[in-house]
Amino acid sequence: MNKEEEEKESLQEDTEEDTEKETEEDTEESSSEEGEINTKGQKKRRNKHAPMEVTSKKPVSRFRQIVEISNSVKHRRDPRFDSLSGKFNEDLFEKSYSFLDEYKKSEIELITNEIKKEIDEKNLELIDKFDKLQNSDPKVLEKVIEKRRKKNASKEHKRVPFKRRKIA
Repeated sequence: MNKEEEEKESLQEDTEEDTEKETEEDTEESSSEEGEINTKGQKKRRNKHAPMEVTSKKPVSRFRQIVEISNSVKHRRDPRFDSLSGKFNEDLFEKSYSFLDEYKKSEIELITNEIKKEIDEKNLELIDKFDKLQNSDPKVLEKVIEKRRKKNASKEHKRVPFKRRKIA
């Protein structure tokens, strides 16, 4: 039991010493915060890892540079828009790039033809489907047509405003 009592006493002494050191450090910090001002007009830090204190009274400039831009980027130039490259000749430009207008027109025609074919392909598929059904069994054709009517009716019913809908 003697060893345990000695350990308890040593722990109490250690904690008392720690609290005394903390109070001494607090008084030192408060004294350094109060007065010591650097030559640049800034307050000194508590230690080298502490952040610098900045006064809130100093106005912040409105135009601050967030990302630094190097001089090489500032002085780059685009030769298309530079007067050193010569003057813009609109006639020469139109002659040089006239093939683009023709290319656009041909692409538009090609796409419109493909769209027309696509629509005729859908109609042709439906016609083929109904011909096959009609040849196989007329009852099956009637069922398919009835399903299609119901589907179209439900689509139209969704377009009608909610207040005017009636249960039929």
